[in-house]
Amino acid sequence: MSMVLQLEDHELSGFWATGSLETVGPLLNAIGIAVFVIGVRDDGGFEIEFINRYYEATFGVESASLVGRPLEDVLSAEQTANVSENYRRCIETGEVDEYDEEIELPSGPFFSRTVLTPLSDQGRVVRLIGTSINLSDRRKLELELATARDRAEVANTAKSNFMANMSHELRTPLNAVIGYAELLQSELLGPIGVAKYRDYAGDIVFAGKHLLEIVNDILDLARIEGGKVELDEQEVDPNRILDKAILLSQEKPALRRTSVEAGRLLSDVRIRVDRRLIRQALVNLIANAQKFTKPGGRIYVGTEMLDDGRLCYVVTDTGRGIAAKDLPVALAPFGRVDAALSADTQGAGLGLPITKALVERHDGRLFINSQPGVGTSVFMVLPADRVLEPSGARSKSSVDGLKDFFQIDGVEVPQAALEMSDQMLDDLPIGAIQLNRDGKVLKYNATESKFSEMRAERVIGRDFFREVAPCTFTDSFHGRFREILDGKSQSELFSYVFTLVRPWKVLIEMRPGVEPQTVWLFIRWI
Repeated sequence: MSMVLQLEDHELSGFWATGSLETVGPLLNAIGIAVFVIGVRDDGGFEIEFINRYYEATFGVESASLVGRPLEDVLSAEQTANVSENYRRCIETGEVDEYDEEIELPSGPFFSRTVLTPLSDQGRVVRLIGTSINLSDRRKLELELATARDRAEVANTAKSNFMANMSHELRTPLNAVIGYAELLQSELLGPIGVAKYRDYAGDIVFAGKHLLEIVNDILDLARIEGGKVELDEQEVDPNRILDKAILLSQEKPALRRTSVEAGRLLSDVRIRVDRRLIRQALVNLIANAQKFTKPGGRIYVGTEMLDDGRLCYVVTDTGRGIAAKDLPVALAPFGRVDAALSADTQGAGLGLPITKALVERHDGRLFINSQPGVGTSVFMVLPADRVLEPSGARSKSSVDGLKDFFQIDGVEVPQAALEMSDQMLDDLPIGAIQLNRDGKVLKYNATESKFSEMRAERVIGRDFFREVAPCTFTDSFHGRFREILDGKSQSELFSYVFTLVRPWKVLIEMRPGVEPQTVWLFIRWI
């Protein structure tokens, strides 16, 4: 409607300004939007001249009860002043005006979006014609959501305070129980007399310490959520933190069944972080990997420098793995996925949430790649402004060290995938895309579809660089593709940010295909 009223046809404008509303009424009544016409009196006041049927239905009023009445007869004095102010602003500017307003009609209060158009005759605005959209339901929903959010924040604060207070209250008696049980177990004051009692005391010590760990985790989470964790920042060696975390993770006998292997480590790089909190986050990640990896499995930890200057701690294992649909559960406080409920694992499901919160407290991010039955890779990424070389300069990328993340059970996936069936490709925990020389998509596996949120049938046959992911039509991406096609390179490994449905930071290994003039892209998300 507002588009119609902005036509710069003087005859048409004059017709709307001075024409009989009985003539234009049928036209306005046929429009599927609420329309009203306000007459501008010589004394500067306003009078309701017309409302269409859609206005009547939308706002629950009748034309007969409003038309012909001055604005002040319909609205309260305060409402009249507010509405008149909007009308006068439109008259003074002489332009279409759009605004939101709260108005109380005889049928009740409403929140609406109004578009107002001034109509002039001989240089004077004599009418205002407007359209209104009833946003009352949306406004009510917004208010309800805001109220619910406020209540949730209050409840969350109360919960955090309660957990913190209860944790303190529980720790004191727990420490006493553990202390007395250890006293009995060691028979410090003399023999107990019955050997079985000593075993029972040992069980009490074990159970008490386990419960104390959970209480400490709850207290940590409550402090983080309550914003009570202050960072004691220092410039430290990231490898020293990792070494200490590995050492601490070996202190629990139950977790020693799987050794931790230190992989690639950065040199001459320092980070500005809270040493204790980052170490705690790494201990949690390593403990999780140990907990869910069977004896004989592999746990790999290391540090890498990404192309954009961020530092990445990596903890990867060949354990059970987590299905993509279960990752939100695993990252939620007290969340435990079905696979974690077996008798050989313990914990309250706080390790990952605490780790995520500690990393985010440093303005970092936590990313997880996982596949059931294959294993899990967790990337703990710290921002570039926390990473320094001894000279104070930003460190160079060490992305080549991430080739290990394109291996599964010692098999180099990019090489093996060249001979895989489509079903085997779909089962990979790594994204796989095959392109022809023109950049058209030939294959697009299920893992890539899941992360890009683009179905294979939607992208196969389309130009990857121009239609599927235009963000890749750059020298750093498309240029590498051309080099492989031209035989100048047999492998390209680099990090990139895909901007598809959402931004994704990824590692890409690009290789020539078995079929002539084809190229494979293998993608890991970090």
